[in-house]
Amino acid sequence: MTPQETAVHATLQERGLCLPCAPPLLSPLGGGSGPVFAIAGIHGPELVAKVRPLACQALAAEWENLNFLHGHGGNGGAPRPVHRGASGGWSVLLIERHPGTTLHEMLPHAADAPAALNLADQAGRALGRLHSVSDKDAPKGTGDIKGDCRQHLSKPAGQNLALAMKVRAAALLVLETHYTPCFCHGDFNLKQVVAADHSPMGLVDFECAGLNDPLIDLCKGVLHFPTNPAGVSAAATAFVSGYNNSSPQQVTNDVALAGALVLAAVHAPHLVDSVVGLVP
Repeated sequence: MTPQETAVHATLQERGLCLPCAPPLLSPLGGGSGPVFAIAGIHGPELVAKVRPLACQALAAEWENLNFLHGHGGNGGAPRPVHRGASGGWSVLLIERHPGTTLHEMLPHAADAPAALNLADQAGRALGRLHSVSDKDAPKGTGDIKGDCRQHLSKPAGQNLALAMKVRAAALLVLETHYTPCFCHGDFNLKQVVAADHSPMGLVDFECAGLNDPLIDLCKGVLHFPTNPAGVSAAATAFVSGYNNSSPQQVTNDVALAGALVLAAVHAPHLVDSVVGLVP
């Protein structure tokens, strides 16, 4: 076993989920900042184990965020936390695994296909359910909103993602005093949305989550949907529509307007200068 796999095995034993003589089956799932394993062959539901160096605080933040959300009914389909432990210099977080496949893998290449529009609508609704949590006692989200925005505004507007990020930055700064903070994902993209037949969409990876600006999730989500050859993304439009329909009482006109601005800029790049010009 690798040191990370050994740490996962020790954490499972600590929790009483496996026997020393019967190691569980660990299947790598990848992971950006550290390994992630699917775990089978244990007592109870299938789990996912995330492993980070002991000095890293990301899993402690995710543990806090998931426990907070499940105190509010698991809004947004957040996975249920099971156990957090440490072994051999590694921190391990065990969570119940969402059944299904990520939208990044499922979304058809044809951005206007009915299946894609339905998936995008459901993803917007899942994000809206997460944003319905506006408890001021929620953990604070990470990241410097202003610093991030100024960084993007200082860069020349290129094509596609760079262009849209510039507009997102402008929209965030224009509306920074008008939004209502809510519980945000913080790293929302199609790889973080899991869909399965006959069950609501779920969200994963809550290391950066917490009370923050909803535009961070909404605008970033818009940018990740594919466009057709003309540069138009009907799926992104469906995503914003699903978001606005999920919990209208929680979605301010300002947030909806910002989403529309970003969509307009993606569809019509010549609008970028006028949108960015709104920034003081």
